[in-house]
Formats: sequence, C-alpha cells, structure tokens
Amino acid sequence: MTDQEAKTLAREVIDKCMFPAFATVDENGCPQIRAMMPVAVEDDFTVYYVTGRPTAKCSQIAANPSCSTLWTDVVDPMADWRSVLVKGRAVVSDDKALRDRFWTEELRDFFPGGADDPNFVIIVCRPTEMIVADSAMVSPLAVKM
Repeated sequence: MTDQEAKTLAREVIDKCMFPAFATVDENGCPQIRAMMPVAVEDDFTVYYVTGRPTAKCSQIAANPSCSTLWTDVVDPMADWRSVLVKGRAVVSDDKALRDRFWTEELRDFFPGGADDPNFVIIVCRPTEMIVADSAMVSPLAVKM
C-alpha cells in the first residue's frame, strides 16, 4: 500500500467514526484517553476539538503537547476492521478566527459568553505520523506526515 492509498483509507475510516479516542499525557507520563468528537479533520489530518480551558486535557497539553487520536471502523472484530492512529503535537488555541469558525449556538450552554467566552478554546492537533491498519494487512503501515 502506498502512502497515498493509506491516506485515502484513513479518510474513509475517519469519516465513519464519530467519536474517536483522543489521548494526551498526564503529569505522571500516563496516557489519558477519552472519546471526543472532532469539529474538523483537515486534508493534512490536522484535527480540531472544541473544549473548555479549565479541563485536564488543556493543562496536560500545556505541559506535554504529545497527543494521539485513534479512529476505528469495525464490521466484524475478527475479520473486517480498520483503524487509523494519528500521532502529533497539540496546542490549545484561543485564536479568534478558529473560535468563530467552530462556534455553534449549541455550545452556549457550556460557554455562555459565546465565541468570545474566555473558557472556549480549540485544541489543534498537528500530525507527525499516521499508522493505518486493517484486517487484511500483515502489519500496520506508518506514514510520516
């Protein structure tokens, strides 16, 4: 499989998985994994999440920007599955253009100040490597980003 074929497969898996697992690293060096719905995944596999500034993931990213997101598409766990792991570096952004881009009125219950609420932030995960696997592969394919 070529890198381009791996990226095409990755996009198919990402488009099917609504709640991937997003991992940051805590103060003890232990991965902290949670299901999160990205608000966007760009063509270069940069991932954006909306969250609140006072969350543990934001302080974890400030201390250690290493992150990963895992998407899965499972039809049959023994015979028909695909997964995509995107490793990267994250930043917590309060960039006005990003906040305006991803603001929706549904967020107002969490951020009463709207897109300008000081607790409304965007996590931006820039990819460094992608690992694609499926049930037909002998071994996963790593793609440097």
